[in-house]
Amino acid sequence: MLRLFFRGEPLPFALRAVLCFLLFHAAESIGRAAGDFSMRPQGPEEGLFEFLFALAPHGLYAAFDLLLAIQILLRASAALFWGVVYFWGLALATGASLVLEPARWPALSAIERARELLSIAIGLGLALALLSEPGRRTLVRD
Repeated sequence: MLRLFFRGEPLPFALRAVLCFLLFHAAESIGRAAGDFSMRPQGPEEGLFEFLFALAPHGLYAAFDLLLAIQILLRASAALFWGVVYFWGLALATGASLVLEPARWPALSAIERARELLSIAIGLGLALALLSEPGRRTLVRD
């Protein structure tokens, strides 16, 4: 079964780094959703639908991360396309939030600023890792 799953050859380092990020991000999203769920309001009058609407993005992030990780493990060609779209979107969304809300940057602490810039760098770096020669060779079949 594992031979079929991995096709007898190990994943290149770039794809292993992408997988580690996806699994960590999925676990973080699930953890945030669980934390938000444990702090939910305790009455029916508190607005269950508003709470679930606020919880939905965490579930979508986790589901997409896990789906993309499975595609990479199966060496599906779609993993290259959707991975690049996802990571470029991650970098662009982070950068756009800083450009569209210029008053937000001075309000951030030095650590939060570093995290925003690191998010952009990680998104672009992981997209380039998928587009690297070992990544393309593994995910695209001739």
